[in-house]
Formats: sequence, C-alpha cells, structure tokens
Amino acid sequence: MKRFFYSSLFLFLPVFVSATHVIGGELTYQCMGGNVYKLRVALWIDCPGVTPGSVSVRACSNSCNVSTSYNLPQILGTCQPSFPMCSYPNSACISGPDIGVLKCEYETTVTLTSCTDWIFYTTYCCRSAAATNVINPLASGMAVVATLDNVNGPCNTSPTFFNEPIAFACCNQGNIYNQITGEPDGDSLVYSLYNPLDDNANGCTTTPAVPLVYANPFTYLQFLTTLTPITLNPANGDIFIHPINCNEGSVIGVKVSEYRNGNLVGTIMRDIIVRETTMLTGNVENEQDDFSITFDQASQVVSVRGDKQPDLLWLYDVSGRELRVLNNTKQTNVSGFNPGIYFVLIESGGSRYSYKILKN
Repeated sequence: MKRFFYSSLFLFLPVFVSATHVIGGELTYQCMGGNVYKLRVALWIDCPGVTPGSVSVRACSNSCNVSTSYNLPQILGTCQPSFPMCSYPNSACISGPDIGVLKCEYETTVTLTSCTDWIFYTTYCCRSAAATNVINPLASGMAVVATLDNVNGPCNTSPTFFNEPIAFACCNQGNIYNQITGEPDGDSLVYSLYNPLDDNANGCTTTPAVPLVYANPFTYLQFLTTLTPITLNPANGDIFIHPINCNEGSVIGVKVSEYRNGNLVGTIMRDIIVRETTMLTGNVENEQDDFSITFDQASQVVSVRGDKQPDLLWLYDVSGRELRVLNNTKQTNVSGFNPGIYFVLIESGGSRYSYKILKN
C-alpha cells in the first residue's frame, strides 16, 4: 500500500561533500513473469563527482548452490540531480556553490532458478564525510542487500520506496519519518532498523558484508543525539526522532521484510543518511526570519508574509518534483493539486527559506 508523509517534518534533502562519495543506496527487484526478474540498483552520490557507468550485483543461494554476478549498466537519462529543493538553481550538480546530490539508476534482466534463499547485494566505496556517527567514513564503504524466496513467493516483486534516502531532521523538535513504500503483490510488510554494512565481503549470508562500525556512543538503533530514544513502528515504518545536536550526520539502515501466507518471501535494505538542521517548518511564525508562510485551506492560497519581496518561489510535492516556479510574488493557489504534503522554497537576496504545508 502506498503511504505518504504526515505529522512533523522529516525532510529529504541533500548532504554535500566536495568529493565523490555515496550518500545512500538501495537494491530492488521486479518479477517480469515466471522466474524472469529485473534487478535495479539506485545510488545517491555527492555532486560534483564521477558516477559509475555500471555496477555489479552478486547473486547467491546456499540451498541451490548458486553464486554468480550480474553487470547492471546505467539507465540512460538517470544520474540527475535528486530533490533540488534546497540547492536549486545553484546546486553543485550544475556547477553551483550549493549542496547537491545525483541519483543514478542501474538495471538488468536475469533468469533465476527457484530457491528459498536468494541473496542479492552490491557494494560501493566510499561514504560521505558528513556521516559523523561513523568511524572514518571516508574509508568506509556501503553494501545494499535484497533477499528473495521465489519458492514460497513465486514471481514476487520487492517493495519500492517512493522517497529519497537523504534527509535533514529538524533540530530541537520532534520529527516523524514515514517510509513511503509501495507493495504490488499485496503482501504484509514489517519494518525494522538494521546495522548498515561496509563494503568488505562476508560471504553468502543475509549480511554479506561486515557491519559498519559506529563511533561511540552511537548504534544503528540510536544513531543521533536525541531528547528521547529513537523509536520505529514495525507496522508502518514510522521513525520518531527528536534531535538536539544540530551538527550531526548519521548513517542509518531501514529494512522492509515481506510476508506472504506467514512466510518471509523477501527483504529490501535501504542505506540512508540523516543530517540535523534548524530548518523551519512554516507552521508558526519566526520573528528571526525575513519570511513566514500561511496557508488558507478554504481559498487554497499560500501566502508569504514579510517585509521583503521574494525573488523566486518554488513549489514541490513530497517526492521532490518541481510543480511551480514564480517570480516576485507573495501568493500562489494550490487548488489544482491533490491533497497531501507540499514544500515551499523562497529565495530572496541570495538566501533561501524552506517551509511545509499540508493541503486537505
């Protein structure tokens, strides 16, 4: 079932480092019929940087005594800037001075035998220096993993994430990060946190690479300095976090386990990075800022309040898709858009301000 953001802001935005480093990744699969599957890898990489033209996915099964590798070429037209809300139009992805991340996608079609314990994984080095909760991130790699039981789950397609795995958590306030996933087969999903993996091989197991080492006192369950312990709801994947150190960057792993008739038929594991920020939500006025946002549900008008005139105003949906760009205006009507979460970005005098609205 497709799910959407709600409640407090946990906004997906890029984290910038001035060299080529991986920010996040995931590996998914789609059944094309019978035992024919499309394998897909997505990598989020710092701008500027050189992106790989292809990636290698290892596939193995102990029960079937199979171990092989597949080459996944880059999908033509991918490696595009990902969620440019905070950095557009001056993103490092287009030679600008601001933060930026490229999303690159790779895929190939394979034919598998029927096995209960397929493991797929790919590795990439190295991580971003923004990951302050990891020991020596620039020397640490990443492995993303998916599993499949195509005996008890014939022609199973893995769940799919609809949001980006790069996040800013608003500092000194509660945030809810909702896993926006789709499940085409109608299977039951269970969410959990897992210890992200380094890129050192560990054999054909459900952890085919060695676990990433966190800096003390952090763990994969408590990955930021928070007011209250981080919690995750296994039924819907909601992660509640109230960060209190505004300068931390954290690697976290989110696993989605897929059950059919009580049998575990697949998992996907997503590697993401979270960075704390003092970003405003726009839900209340802040006198320290030049602008604030109001939204009238009756008229469906978003209004900008403040003494200055915005140079530019952008409207984005929850997936980061740009919907509207306006010049020198303090109002925009959103009546033509579906209910949901939207983000407003204002630029004025070289400064940018980001807000969230909820359209009923």
